[in-house]
Amino acid sequence: MTGWICSTPENLREAISLLKDAINRKLFTAFFGRCWVEYEGRGASKSTPGDRLVIVKPSGSILVHSSKGFKPENWQPDGSVFHIDLINSILRLKAVRKKPREILTVWCDKIYTISCGMSSGEGAFIMYMSEAEIRDTLARHPEIVGEGLVPIEKEKPVETGFIDLYFKGPKGETVVVEIKRVRAGEDAVKQLAQYLEALRKRGVNAEGVLAAPGFTEAAVREAALRRIRLLYLDMRKLLRLREEERRRQLSLEDFLS
Repeated sequence: MTGWICSTPENLREAISLLKDAINRKLFTAFFGRCWVEYEGRGASKSTPGDRLVIVKPSGSILVHSSKGFKPENWQPDGSVFHIDLINSILRLKAVRKKPREILTVWCDKIYTISCGMSSGEGAFIMYMSEAEIRDTLARHPEIVGEGLVPIEKEKPVETGFIDLYFKGPKGETVVVEIKRVRAGEDAVKQLAQYLEALRKRGVNAEGVLAAPGFTEAAVREAALRRIRLLYLDMRKLLRLREEERRRQLSLEDFLS
């Protein structure tokens, strides 16, 4: 199937048959119906019956949207396993994760429409992080920069500008990081060298780290001359860390609401 179909099931048994077929074939599936949701895992939550849009993606994620706001009311990430059946004349869709153990259950007593299909081609989606987002992620995960580092200050002012991240190591050593969100050139190395010189004038000898997703050949040569360490940033890993933090925050908000 490369196109899309939209069905209005006559009853819940027909809806179950359509949903099972679509999800087992890993089609992009969406249905609209009168639903309520229960969640158990790191916390617990439940909702009352109401009209909701439920989206099941081929990657194994599920999102449940109400009529309010842009964020899903409930969701499970990629890798969920789905079970669909009929319990006491009510459709039950369970999304189960093993690690960590989480169960999201969607109950429906009415299904208005079901849409499913498979795209003929996956469009590219490129996601970027700002330097501030990279900085904040590294501050929360200093192990990416070096073992035993403790963040002391962000945007530390010196005579020649602002140091993105200022760390102290386990032996009291100072490590400063300059961040670039795109491939760094020779100018970035010289910029960091100016920061290091400003600190030396204050009596602080620091290791300089230039962090970026890539470096020009000139930057590599200049960094070697100035003894500046280059840190290749795995943007996929940083994005994954940021999204995990956002998911934890959403889960906490759900639990507290």
